Amino acid sequence: MREFGPETLPFKRFAPNAAFYYTMLVAFSLYEAFKEDVCQAVVPIGAYATTLRRKVIDVAAKIVHKSEQIILKVTTFTRPVDHLNISKFFAKYKFY
Repeated sequence: MREFGPETLPFKRFAPNAAFYYTMLVAFSLYEAFKEDVCQAVVPIGAYATTLRRKVIDVAAKIVHKSEQIILKVTTFTRPVDHLNISKFFAKYKFY
């Protein structure tokens, strides 16, 4: 949780800080569920939030739809990296 959000709360009053903290808890729960359900083949379950972001989210790609097919175009810089396992990503979930 420490690496997921800021160490200090951003507001001076209790009520906005409480709302911010509860929102951060919900976001952290969604992050953990996404990591366990979707990203098991790419990132280990014990990975930190920055590891997931660097390996899964911070990838330049373009989704192209043509001739009834969906194509994921990944930049040439990302293609040689084997740790993404994008084929496992798309084999588990059909994106239409």
